Amino acid sequence: MSHQLRFAVSDSGEGIPANLIETLGKPFTQIDNALNRSRGGTGLGLTVSKSLIALMGGDLRIESTVGKGSCFSFAIRLPLGVSTGDISQRSATNTDLLLDIDLHTKPRILIAEDNPVNRMVIDKMLAKLPLDYTIVENGQEAVDELTNHVYHLVLTDIQMPKLDGFEATKQMRQLENGRDIPIIALSAATFDDDRARMVEAGMDDFVAKPIDRPKLINALTRHLKAYKA
Repeated sequence: MSHQLRFAVSDSGEGIPANLIETLGKPFTQIDNALNRSRGGTGLGLTVSKSLIALMGGDLRIESTVGKGSCFSFAIRLPLGVSTGDISQRSATNTDLLLDIDLHTKPRILIAEDNPVNRMVIDKMLAKLPLDYTIVENGQEAVDELTNHVYHLVLTDIQMPKLDGFEATKQMRQLENGRDIPIIALSAATFDDDRARMVEAGMDDFVAKPIDRPKLINALTRHLKAYKA
């Protein structure tokens, strides 16, 4: 079961002209350069917020009246809450899964993701787990990294600049360090033809976006155990 939660923040500021609302949320965009100079800011706040809300399946809405203020709101659907004890137990179980992997050192994970918000989300999901990871920004950087360093698993986005996930995987499979390691796709594309392309490229599995942390950890554990068996 799940509940829909709605959040709204209102202010009594200067307001935003209706014809400029659509420009908000674009990187490094503010509605008035003079305002930017006098009060500071980069125009990234709403961009990050909008992206995070989208990852949770929501949509940022802006309503504003010039001279009266603005209201920023979004609604997301979340699973029915559990007790603090349940959360603690689930977190411990997820961590124990990775701790149970028979490696002489911490598992080393290579992650390729071009979206800065997604990189931040993945970093938060993995930060407290018993593994080492390196995050690069495109497929070419992933190939270069795997050429020179040993990793136990690769997580790669599909749509990336310079070299997409499919081509990067094909090239990594030609490397001595990438011939046999698990490669898992991170993708919102989950149709049968998308999965067929992943298999054809040499990927072993995929984790759907927006990323669910328990599913990500379970995928890491499953493939790392199989790789080291």
